[in-house]
Amino acid sequence: MSATRGTGIDWRGEAGGRLAAQVLDRLKAGRPLTDLPVPRDGEGRADLRGFVFPPPRAVGRLGGRWGRGKLIEGTTELKKVTLRGLDLSGASGPSLRLHGCELVDCVLDRADLPDLRLWDTTVTDCSFAGAKLKDAAVGTWDRGRRNTWRRVSFTGADLRGAVAVGAVFEECDFGRARLDGLHFEQCALDDCTFAGRMREVVFDGRALPDRPAPQPLRRADFSGAEFRDVEFWDCRVADVTLPGTPGLGFVPEYRATARRALEVLADDPSREARMLVGELTEALRGPGDDSAVGLFNRQDYVDAGGEALAELAQRLLVPGVRLT
Repeated sequence: MSATRGTGIDWRGEAGGRLAAQVLDRLKAGRPLTDLPVPRDGEGRADLRGFVFPPPRAVGRLGGRWGRGKLIEGTTELKKVTLRGLDLSGASGPSLRLHGCELVDCVLDRADLPDLRLWDTTVTDCSFAGAKLKDAAVGTWDRGRRNTWRRVSFTGADLRGAVAVGAVFEECDFGRARLDGLHFEQCALDDCTFAGRMREVVFDGRALPDRPAPQPLRRADFSGAEFRDVEFWDCRVADVTLPGTPGLGFVPEYRATARRALEVLADDPSREARMLVGELTEALRGPGDDSAVGLFNRQDYVDAGGEALAELAQRLLVPGVRLT
């Protein structure tokens, strides 16, 4: 196997493997790497580019009413340590676990870290640009503890299938990230930027039991994004910039507006009315805040039921509202 460009270290080779084991021992203990033959990158960070975390082992199979799966052992776990000034660009390793940790000034660009999981962890001034983070747990809410991400770049990262519950994101960049199907559940997002295609992304601002109190979505910039089936559930917004797509805008007091629309639709037998009734009825299930907004995207209605459905929804949900 070839050496990692930039370090000259083949982490999978015999000598590199021994060094990797020493590095991992230091990281787990929260100890510096200064006594190891690890070079520095151009920014002064410990140059661990291409580092390989040991993969877990399948030791059996599980089966039951919830389906089948593999029983694994040997996941790499870091607990209550600070990782500072590390260049882990291109690192790889599935099922890395971080508990009560801090990451500061670390670069994990293009890292391949599927099923990464963090609990009660703070990440500050770090970059995950182009990282593969499928099925990662970037937000976990456990007994009042949450993950916090400050000034973190996720540009071009793959976050499909990721979990984001109760996390704090401050000044984070999600430009061109693959977010398909991602739900930001009771997350606090301040000064974040989104760009590129966003499909089936949900911003869930509902007040739910055993979850953090929802915070307003503040100073979020979606101006460079393309929305397809993006939803805002019971969100409060402050200084949010939407894409400039025609027919797109927030619905003020969405739940109250939806109830009024249902009253109007009660005697309408048309196919479009039935479709809209189904959508609004589902949207009103469960707890909600009448002062919160929802999102109207005319193109989503056109895609779902044609121009007739889009015209009906626009007339009932955003009458008189100036859309971008």
